[in-house]
Formats: sequence, C-alpha cells, structure tokens
Amino acid sequence: MGLREYGRLLRKGWLTISIFVAVGLAAAAAVTVTAVPEYRAQTTVLVSLTTASSQSTAEVGASFQSAEARVPSYVALATSASVLEPVISRLGLDMSVSELASEITAAPMPNTAIMTIDVVDSDGERAAQIADTVAASLTQYVRDLEGTSDGGPSRVNLRLLESTPVPADPLTPDLPVYLLIGGATGLIIGIGIVALRHLRDGRIRSAADVAAGTDMTVVESLPYDPALRKGPELVDEDGAVAESLRMLRTTLLYGTPSVPRVVLVTSARDGDGKSVVVAGLASSIAQLGRSVLVVDANLRSPAMGDVFRTPRGAPTLVQLLGSPALPAVNLLARTAEGVTVIPAGRTTNNPSNLVGTPAMEQLLSQLAKRFDHVLVDSPAVLTATDSVLLSKLADATLLVAGVGVSATADLTTAAERLRAVRSGVLGVVVTRAPKGSPAPTAPGVPFA
Repeated sequence: MGLREYGRLLRKGWLTISIFVAVGLAAAAAVTVTAVPEYRAQTTVLVSLTTASSQSTAEVGASFQSAEARVPSYVALATSASVLEPVISRLGLDMSVSELASEITAAPMPNTAIMTIDVVDSDGERAAQIADTVAASLTQYVRDLEGTSDGGPSRVNLRLLESTPVPADPLTPDLPVYLLIGGATGLIIGIGIVALRHLRDGRIRSAADVAAGTDMTVVESLPYDPALRKGPELVDEDGAVAESLRMLRTTLLYGTPSVPRVVLVTSARDGDGKSVVVAGLASSIAQLGRSVLVVDANLRSPAMGDVFRTPRGAPTLVQLLGSPALPAVNLLARTAEGVTVIPAGRTTNNPSNLVGTPAMEQLLSQLAKRFDHVLVDSPAVLTATDSVLLSKLADATLLVAGVGVSATADLTTAAERLRAVRSGVLGVVVTRAPKGSPAPTAPGVPFA
C-alpha cells in the first residue's frame, strides 16, 4: 500500500480511531481525578573540607577534589538506617525506614561537590520537612563519622544551601501529560484495529491488490463515477472514466491475438458493477461506428433494460430463446448511442435451464454474425451456475471486481470455476477504483 492508500484507510476508519482516542482521553482524565497526588521537594547539600588560610591554590584544589570524591559515599548514606531513624523520630513519622527510603532519592550533581536530596510524598509540606531533616541528619552523621581519632572536629563539612520550599503543584498526576499519553495510546490502538480489520477483510482496495492477491491480469481500472450507474450517456467524455473505458476498448479490440466477438462480463459476487462495465464498454465501442449488441443474460436480476431505458414491448432474451427465428435487427431495441439491447425479459425459477441450452448457443452464434461485437451481462459466478455455462459460449470472459466489494479469495475461486470449463478469462476489470490509481497493466493482455 502506498501513502495515498494509507490515507484512504485512515479516513475510512476515522470513526473507530476517534472513539479510541476519546476513550484514551477519558481514561486519562479519570486516572487524574482519582489518583492520589504526589509532591516533590528537593534540597541541595554542599560538601566541603576545612582548609587553612595558608594553603596554596594547588592544595585548595586538592581539597575540592577530595570533597567531590566523597559525595557518592554520602549519597549512599542518605537512605541508610543511621540517617533515617533520627528523621522518623524527630518528625514522628508513622513509617518504617524502608518505607521512608522509598520516598527519597539522593544523587550527586556532576562535576561538583553538591548532592541533591529529592523527597516524593503525598503531602507537600511533609515532603519539604523530610528533605530538610534528612539533610540535617546526614550532616550530623557525617560529622560524627569523619571526626578525628583524638576527638577533634571533622574536616568534612556538609551545609544545607537553602531551606527546601514547599511544592505548590503536585508532581503527579500531571493532567496534560496524562491526556497526551491517553490520547496517543488511543490513537495507536485505533489505527492498529483499523489496520488489522483491513488486513483481515480481504476485499480489494485498488487494482494493485488484485495483481498482488491473484494470478490474474488487471485489464483496466475504472474510477468511481456515480453518473455511470445512471446511464453511459451521462459520463463526461473528457473525464477519467471515459478514458478508462476507451483503454478497455483498445485492449479488447487490439490487445488480444484475435478480436473476441462474443464477450461475457461477469463477477465473483453481486454488486461489483459488471452491468455498469457492460453499458460503458458498449457505448465506447459504438463510438467507433461498430455495431454493438448487449444481451442481458442475467435472468435472476436483470439490469440492462433499466440502464439503457429500453422501450416496453422490445424483444427480450426469454422471448428469443423460445422463438424459432431471429427477428430483424431493426426490431430490436436501439439506444441513441447506437447500442442495440436485448433485455432479459421475465425472470424464471431456474434460469440456468435456459442459458445452458442449445437454443442459447445457437442464438449467440446468430447474433455474432449480425453484429461486430456482442457483450453478454450475466449473474455473479459464485451465486449461480449461469455464468459458467455462458462462458463456454463466449470467445472471452471479463471478470469485474469492485473496490471495497470483491475479495481476492472470491476472485480466485471464480476464476478457477471459469477455467474448469476451459473459459477464456481475459482478465479483471476493477471498478470503483480510487482516482489516480491506474491499472498496472497495458494493452496486450494474454488470455488467462
């Protein structure tokens, strides 16, 4: 799939994606409202060594390096029991040493002799008190630890740089961050579901899907145009649909080893647009001045009479199959575009008993002698046997596949049924194709 196809997929699945984004935002808001807020208080402690006023610059530098080297050790001591037990006692905290240690994070500031003490607690004021008290307890513990052996004062000094301010805003929950995470999570899940549904769907989205998912050639790809369904005369002659029909006409007339006079047009399932293809192709061929006949052999769901608006009383296929002689051509229905039409006529309970008879074979043979081209509209292959029977009487068969309607598995099954009776499947005509996605093949298509 290209970027354009992905864009269409996202536009089609916008409702699903929007729902999951909304759910993600709602969940994030709910978590924010129900979560217990936590506040972070931070204090900084400077580590230094007492130096004599007479020390040289080099000695002062060495003292700084010695103080900096001690910082990691004091960071580890900040959460020790020796430091935290006095804090618990002094503040009257109802927690164990390990529970208090879990709220404290001490860390050295890089390239300095300063360490930070962070406290995260559900009470902002208590977090600030704990931070200051931990710093004071650590200072006292280090003073005792670093004292001289003769009881003299320690050369190491820890000094609280400033009193810890009481945090005004909670560290968590952070509503903007939670909403961002919730919305992004919903977006990812929504897109994933839309993509998964598309992959499991199996229906084609472009001519490229037919080429990739089947072994059949795509003869032409017709862009979607609602005017074509209303009647071929309404199609813009300068538009993309008319040009695609001309390309299909060229392939049919000049792209095969021998020009097929009788062409069956069918599909795998109903609703693929085969009747539209028949009407558009017939009108396009008639523009060349050739005689074209459309036979509506879809006795189950006839459409050609309505598409071409044939007059009432015109000879029908059912009537001709029961007639001993073929009427004169001028008695058949003829459109303003120069297309002769034989509508289906009344439907029967078992149409395959009509289209599979020698009478049908004889009728098509006679019609092929009177017209340059005969296009036969028929039912879908997978819903009736009529098309398979008719395909044996045709010189070539076009299989129509509608974007968003046909599945590649159905196309493959339909082609197998047609080939089983040695039908000459010319290829696939894709209908309702997205604009800007031409068929991946050119005229000169061999029979499949």
